Amino acid sequence: MKGKGLLVLLVVSLVWTVFFAAVDGSLLWDQFRQIRASGFPQTAGIVSRSQVAQHHGSKGSSLHDVEMEYNYSVNGKAFNGDRYRYNTYPSSDSRWAIAIVNEHPVGASVPVFYDPQIPGEALLSPGIDGCDLFNLLFLTPFNLIMVGLWAPVFSVLKDKVRHPVAGGARWTEERQLIRVRLPRYPAAVCGLVVIGFASFISLFPLAFGVGSHPSVPVALLTWAIVLGGGMGVAAWQWLKAMRGDFDLVIRPMERKLELPATFGRKRRRTEPFSTFSGIDVENIVVGEYKGERTYRHGVILLRKDGGTDQLTEWCREERAQSLAEWLRDRIPGVGSPPAR
Repeated sequence: MKGKGLLVLLVVSLVWTVFFAAVDGSLLWDQFRQIRASGFPQTAGIVSRSQVAQHHGSKGSSLHDVEMEYNYSVNGKAFNGDRYRYNTYPSSDSRWAIAIVNEHPVGASVPVFYDPQIPGEALLSPGIDGCDLFNLLFLTPFNLIMVGLWAPVFSVLKDKVRHPVAGGARWTEERQLIRVRLPRYPAAVCGLVVIGFASFISLFPLAFGVGSHPSVPVALLTWAIVLGGGMGVAAWQWLKAMRGDFDLVIRPMERKLELPATFGRKRRRTEPFSTFSGIDVENIVVGEYKGERTYRHGVILLRKDGGTDQLTEWCREERAQSLAEWLRDRIPGVGSPPAR
């Protein structure tokens, strides 16, 4: 990632972050006010207006909300309120709006929660509900994409300050072996990707099954499944890394390599140094847009029989080249590839 590519990524990251940071901030502020309102004192009120409001959405769709007014008094002073919650948004979920209006018919006595510092500030439904949890679930994939956009930018900046050894791969040197950890996908990344996909997919059964205003137990169960799935995958990847499945083990005294169980290798495989003729970095095309190709860069072992064994794959060529050079210095007899 250099020059123009890095600049484009930076601009996209900034635009994406500004937009979704504003959305996140608005949502979290409303949820904070909802939680704060749970501690408000309450008084009796009378509903004076209650109806389902219908709005026209994009492409002719209909969005529904509630319009409500109620009268209440605090310390003998009369007030009129029109807020049901701080964070009601028009949605296609008409069932929720109809149910709320039916629960609050005109003339009904209702508890009104008011701000003791500003008695005219009141609402009928304080606290967190299923819609709040649904909205957080909806934003989760977009926020994870934001993290993914910034990750390579910070990686470039970090490398400018501190040049990583072996391309940043973790390695240890023991008595008669060198162990290099080369997971194809880090455990944390696997967990976050699963959470992103699971949160996106879970929106459909919720939206089409119970609507965008699920009950709190249903919303919490959905979150438990999403987070449990991501944490489970991350834990499984971490356990595999801890037992060495992803380690390249160099045994200089025995002149042997133990290849990690990645990139098509179902299990670890031991090979003598003499099997290989060199170490190279292979540019792998992963996409093309308007003539601009996107690459990933794989560090590969060249076999004397003409085959290859891929060890790892990174977005940044500098890191791949750094690891390849580091490995050449530590695997006697397996140096640079032949000139092309």
